[in-house]
Amino acid sequence: MKKLNPLKIFRIILSVVFFVPILIVFLDLADLVPHDMKLVFTNIQFIPAFLNIVQNPFVDFAIFFLLILITLIFGRIYCSSICPLGVLQDIVYYFVLKINKRKRFLYEDPKNIFRYSLLIISVVVFIAGNILLFNLLDPYSLFGKMSANLLRPVAMIINNGAASVLTSFDIYMLYPVDLFFHFPVFLFSLAMLVFIVWLVTKKGRLYCNMICPVGTFLGLISRYSIFKIRIVEDDCTSCKVCEKKCRAMCIDSKGQLIDYSRCVDCFDCISACSSKAIVFSAKNPLKKDTLIKTESVCNKLDMRIEIPSQENLNNKQRDSSETNSTIDNSKRDFVKTVIASFTLPSLILRAAETPKIYKNSTIVEDKNYLVTPPGAKSIEHFNDYCTACNLCVTACPTKVLQPTFIEYGIFNIFQPKMDYHKGFCNFECKICSDICPTDAIIKINSLDQKKLVQIGIAHFIRENCVVITQGTDCGACNEHCPTKAVKMIPEDKLLVPKVEEDLCIGCGACEHACPTKPYKAIYVDGNPIHLTAKKPIVEKQKVIDTTEDFPF
Repeated sequence: MKKLNPLKIFRIILSVVFFVPILIVFLDLADLVPHDMKLVFTNIQFIPAFLNIVQNPFVDFAIFFLLILITLIFGRIYCSSICPLGVLQDIVYYFVLKINKRKRFLYEDPKNIFRYSLLIISVVVFIAGNILLFNLLDPYSLFGKMSANLLRPVAMIINNGAASVLTSFDIYMLYPVDLFFHFPVFLFSLAMLVFIVWLVTKKGRLYCNMICPVGTFLGLISRYSIFKIRIVEDDCTSCKVCEKKCRAMCIDSKGQLIDYSRCVDCFDCISACSSKAIVFSAKNPLKKDTLIKTESVCNKLDMRIEIPSQENLNNKQRDSSETNSTIDNSKRDFVKTVIASFTLPSLILRAAETPKIYKNSTIVEDKNYLVTPPGAKSIEHFNDYCTACNLCVTACPTKVLQPTFIEYGIFNIFQPKMDYHKGFCNFECKICSDICPTDAIIKINSLDQKKLVQIGIAHFIRENCVVITQGTDCGACNEHCPTKAVKMIPEDKLLVPKVEEDLCIGCGACEHACPTKPYKAIYVDGNPIHLTAKKPIVEKQKVIDTTEDFPF
């Protein structure tokens, strides 16, 4: 067994440092991970950082600039160790090697027309006001969907089984959690996982180098990186071991060429080279005996690095000053362009027994708009910046946030909505606004502020209400309304609900509690632009004089 080189050991450690916490963030059933810690590992992802800088270029530029700077210095370290989907592919590749120890790769020409076209289309579509391709192809968002819809249900089943076993022994360390299943996003996540596993098995990191817009973009920058994997021509025996080990298929051992736009800094080639002919080093452009000469690539799409032969080395050295000046200016222009451009769930406690329903409701709920979570500002803002990573869905304690299919339209597929048949928005909760990495749900500073955000307005359907249809008392909507926007008005010896719209915040507690089926007697219609509700008047309780003696 060959000894791992220090660079590969460092890469593995760095991958664990970023991958394990972000996996825990999505599998955190009890909300044990602090929200600030969740943001640390999600905000550093490239597309969330990019979307943050688009919204607040002078406030949130630090993380995005850091990722660009890391790439300019070390190459695609982000793809190697920070991106969770990249690390997941490496985990799959590890097991592929365990199953097939003779697995080898060969150099392939870059699919430049396809990958650059896909990147350009993704950017143009985003500039045009649509996030569809980022939603479907962003590696962080993809990993989030897979974790939330494939791994998390498995964790829930294991948790519920363990909780059941422990409870039988009077051990209450765990509690069962409700398992929700959304078939369209599950099917998409499963299909993408199978597709990526197949790609890794056949072509290594081909997803990163052909489909992923982040990988393609960082590949453009990494060709200018200071530290690179370099071939020492005098020591190279052209044995092709490095080429066979390269999971990015970017080493052409015959021509001694390395395509730095595709190299993901896995350092497998360094470990595999028995003649020590591959090094990770910085090139000094002022040094006459420079190891590798960079071919001018400003107008070339292949972006390959040529190892010159001895006879033409002297001719190329005469143009070194001009070439390096061109590259330096290109770096500056490129950087300028880039910079410019689970606690316990809340439980519904009923104050009175829910009336038994004898008649089905007949009037369909007339909902014009979906309800977006507090902090989303508007449906338009939410649609523009949500990548459907499903982090808010996994963190919501009442499970009111659920993925959609095409309810927002085909271009906003899988973005979550407030589903009041599944849950309600807890009056004392703002977790989704605390953890959203893209600011599609903007952070709300305080609960007092959140309690006045009107995300929708409740509407009462008299013909569906059991008070009218069955002549019986109910009042579930009034009992659960946290702002008391639902009043009970006397009518024929019964109490009938009435909504005071200026007090309603659209939390959905009334709709969730309403017992009528299949259509609710009270429902929330979303506000396309969030408004501010009137602050409810809290009546002070009469203070009882306790100075008198107890009468008996």
